[in-house]
Amino acid sequence: MSNILVVDDEKGIRESLNILLTDEGYQIDMASDGMEALTLLEKKQYDLVLTDLRMPNMNGMSLLSQIKEKWDESIPVIMLTSCGHVDTAIQAIKEGASDFIIKPFEVDHLRESVRKALKKEREKMKQAIKAQEEYARRMENANRKLDHAIFELAVLHETGKMINSTLDIKKIVSIILEMARQSVGADRARVLLYYKNSQRNMMDLVYSVDDSNHGQLEAVDEYAAAWVRRRGEGILLEDIEKIPPQESQLLAGSGLGSLVVLPIKRKSDMVGAMILNNRTGSRKFTEQDFQFLTTLVNQASIAIENAQLYDELQDHFADTIRALVTAMEAKDAYTYGHSDRVTQYSLMIAGQLGLSELDVRELEYTALLHDIGKIGIAEEILRKPGKLDQHEWSVVKKHTILGSTIVRPIKFLNRGEETVRHHHEWFNGSGYPDGLKGEDIPLFSRIIAVADAFDAMISERPYRSSMTEAAAMHELSKCSGEQFDPTVVATFTRALETARLAS
Repeated sequence: MSNILVVDDEKGIRESLNILLTDEGYQIDMASDGMEALTLLEKKQYDLVLTDLRMPNMNGMSLLSQIKEKWDESIPVIMLTSCGHVDTAIQAIKEGASDFIIKPFEVDHLRESVRKALKKEREKMKQAIKAQEEYARRMENANRKLDHAIFELAVLHETGKMINSTLDIKKIVSIILEMARQSVGADRARVLLYYKNSQRNMMDLVYSVDDSNHGQLEAVDEYAAAWVRRRGEGILLEDIEKIPPQESQLLAGSGLGSLVVLPIKRKSDMVGAMILNNRTGSRKFTEQDFQFLTTLVNQASIAIENAQLYDELQDHFADTIRALVTAMEAKDAYTYGHSDRVTQYSLMIAGQLGLSELDVRELEYTALLHDIGKIGIAEEILRKPGKLDQHEWSVVKKHTILGSTIVRPIKFLNRGEETVRHHHEWFNGSGYPDGLKGEDIPLFSRIIAVADAFDAMISERPYRSSMTEAAAMHELSKCSGEQFDPTVVATFTRALETARLAS
């Protein structure tokens, strides 16, 4: 039911319009002038105003102006006027009135004018609602895109933090694989990394919700990766079912619904591939997914390249260390290979202690270098077949200090200097060079001390025969708590037993 406000200073006209319009099914309120009409308009929503032009206090033109100023075009206004005021009524139309009716009015004309005004208003309302709905739809789409963009940025930011916090390639690949899979809702995700200058797999990580046709999907992966290698860029197959079987029988019969394959590059070379797929009936990958995954893989490519460069640098560093150790051990044929063996025993202990990967790597290099100070000891002392005299022994003992000086410039070995210096300290404080005691001795030094003594005992020397492993272990146990850290000795015992059972 439409609400209509009738404004006229003549009571008879107000009553007549009230009766006529009420019979038409409208809800009618009445006002005697513009001021009273404005009061009613503030309290109630009206669909139409019928107002006389000439009224005391506030005339129709002023009321029209107030309505348009406060309610814009939302309330249609029909002007009521006598024949002598037609020009004024026409002016009112120009200023926003919907129509004008000349008094005395014809009933049919009045009905039609009211009907048209309300119909026009309803159409305007429909258009306004439609425009509002369209705006809401656009805003919803924009918000959805914004939310997705924020999600993608958050994923990229979080991924960047994680992969830039490590130089472990396997960890980087695992992070990227999981982030990519979760972000686009893939049923299956796989990352392949190739050996340098080869298509053989150096690393192969795969996640799948269903491994029932694993063999066939591996063949699809190889086909898709080779396709990407030939193209030099990634591929997106939104709907594999639409591919004609003659173009790829392998893809058409795979049971897959959607596929994304992206190259992992190092400079311009493809060093791997990321493959994501969804089964038939699952969600199809979109161009937006493809663009996001491309950014993610590009980010991963940089991290993987950095990790590979780091590994190559470490390999070069290890080669340099081994060359240095070989030069040192060449001075004494009896100790050739000693540093390598001490390193292996040290790593066995580290494995039992659960040291971190970075700690294990540092221990490895430091163990290799533990006797590097002997490079500065005279060969006649190192190769002396008999027991060393007091002076010779004091010279040999200086190898720990000389070795720590040699290792000091190697910034990568944070604990290298102190480890090399103290690997001949005794747990009871009677060792050298500084007489450190107990856990004041660095952990790496305590580990190397046990490994060093064990290898020395089971190795042939010009001044004595070698011991059996069992005798050497008995000697370590006998000196546990005095010369050696009891925890390290016990750990080494477990490590040897584990190795023996595994062999």
